[in-house]
Amino acid sequence: MNDNTAYSQLVTLFAEVSRLESALELLDWDSQTKMPSKGGPYRAEQIEILTRIIHQRRTDPSIGRLLSQAEDHASSTEHSDVIMTNLHRWRQDYEREVKVPAELASKLAETAARAKDAWLEARKENSFAIFEPLFREILDLTLTKAEALGYEEEPYDALLDAYEPGSRTRDVAHLFSRLREDLTELFQDIVKKRDTAEACPILPPGPYGVAEQSAFIQDIATALGYNFQSGRMDESAHPFSIQLSPGDVRITIAHDESDFTKALLAGIHETGHALYSLGLPAEHFGTPMGQYVSLGVHESQSRLFENFIGRSLPFWEFALPIARQYFPQLAAFTPHDMARYVSHVCPDCIRVHADELTYNMHIMVRFEIELGLTRRELNVKDVPAAWNERMQEFLNITPPSDSDGALQDIHWSLGAIGYFPTYTLGNVYAAQLYNALIKDLGAQDEHFRAGDFKPFLDWNRRFVHSKGRQFDPPELISQATGELPNAQYLVDALKQKMALLL
Repeated sequence: MNDNTAYSQLVTLFAEVSRLESALELLDWDSQTKMPSKGGPYRAEQIEILTRIIHQRRTDPSIGRLLSQAEDHASSTEHSDVIMTNLHRWRQDYEREVKVPAELASKLAETAARAKDAWLEARKENSFAIFEPLFREILDLTLTKAEALGYEEEPYDALLDAYEPGSRTRDVAHLFSRLREDLTELFQDIVKKRDTAEACPILPPGPYGVAEQSAFIQDIATALGYNFQSGRMDESAHPFSIQLSPGDVRITIAHDESDFTKALLAGIHETGHALYSLGLPAEHFGTPMGQYVSLGVHESQSRLFENFIGRSLPFWEFALPIARQYFPQLAAFTPHDMARYVSHVCPDCIRVHADELTYNMHIMVRFEIELGLTRRELNVKDVPAAWNERMQEFLNITPPSDSDGALQDIHWSLGAIGYFPTYTLGNVYAAQLYNALIKDLGAQDEHFRAGDFKPFLDWNRRFVHSKGRQFDPPELISQATGELPNAQYLVDALKQKMALLL
C-alpha cells in the first residue's frame, strides 16, 4: 500500500464516521426538541449503541497503522497544510480515544441520555434529589474516564482538555482569580455610580407573543448572515446550536412572553455558533480541517455576535424599527433605551439571563463546584448548598429554588464536566478578536446601524472559521490578533461599554 492511499483511506474512513456522528447528533437534537417524553428509554438505548459503534470505528487498530504509513511518508516529502493538520489532529484524537474502553464510552452515553430525562423531570418538579442519583453515576463514570485518559496534576485537567485543548486547571484558576478581582471592582464602581445615574429603562409589559418573537428572531438571524435553507430554529429547554452536516446547522431558543430580549439574545448567541459551523471549510467536513478548534473559540463567536453586536446601540438603531412591527408596545422605547436595557448590570440567578459583567461570575461558581466534585472534596448531594453559598459570595444573591440554582444547566446531565470554563475563555477571546477587528476594519457602528454585518462576519471567516483545527486556541488567537490571549481586553471592553450606557 503506498502512502497516498493510506491518507486517502483515512479520509474515507473518517468521512463515514462523521456521518454516524451526525446521526447521533440528530438523535440528540430530536430528544431536546420533538421527541415525546415516553421515548426517552428507547432513545437512550439507540444512543448507547451508536456511540459504541462510533467509538469502535474511531479506535480500530487499522487507523493506527494507516496513520503511521501516512506520517512516514509526510516526514520525507512536502505536503500541504491541510494534510499535515489532518494527520496531526487524527493522531492526537486517536491516541486519546484508544485510552477509553468502548464499554465505558457507551455506558457514559447511555447514562447521559437517562440523566437528561431525569434532569428535565427534576427541573419541572424543582427537586435536585430526582437528578442526584444519575448525576452521581455521571460523575463516577467521568472520573473513570479521566483516569483512563491520564493527567499530569489532577483529573480535571483531562476533562478540560477535551473541550479546550492544552488548557490546564491551574492556569484557568489563575485567570479566573485575577478576572474576578477586576470584575468585582468594576461591579462595585457601577453600583456607586448608579445612585446618581438615570434609572435603567423598564421594558414595556408583555405579552410578547411566541410566534412574533420567533419571526423577529428569524429576521435578525437572517440579517446577521444565517441562511435558513441551511438551518432551522426550534424550541428547547436549553438553547443550543448543532451541526448535522455542512449544510444543516440548527439553533434552538426558549421563549419568555414577559421579555422578548431573553429569546432574542439567545437567538443571536446561537446564530454566532451556527455561523462558525457554517463557515468551516465544507470541503473538509469529516476531517480536522473542517472542525472547530475548541469550545472556547466556538464560544468567542457566539459572544461576538451577542455582546458586541446584540447589546450595542448601533444594532438597536437598526433592529428596533423591526421589533416595533411585531411588538407595538415598544413605540415609545428608543434605541438607547434598548441598549441600556440589554446591557444593564444586575445580578441574576440564571446564567443565560446574566449581564455581560456578572455572567463570568456564574462560570466561576460552576468551575469551583466541578473542582470540588472531581477532587472528591464535595459530595453530589451537597451541590445545591454549595451552589447557593457561592452565588451569595460571588453575586450577593441566593437562588429561590433548585430549578433556578443547581438544576438550571443541562451540561452535567450530558456528562460535560470541564465544559463551563470555556464560556469565560470565549468571552476573553471575543473581546480580543473584536479589538483586532476594529484595528483592521475600523469602527463598525455605521455598518451595524445599516444592518450590514457582512464585514464583521467576513473578518471572522478569514481569521477563525477558515482555519479549522490548524492551530491550538492560543496560537489561533495570536495569529488573528498579534498576541496571545489577554483577559485585559475583556475588562477594558466592559469598562468602555458601562461608561457609555450607565
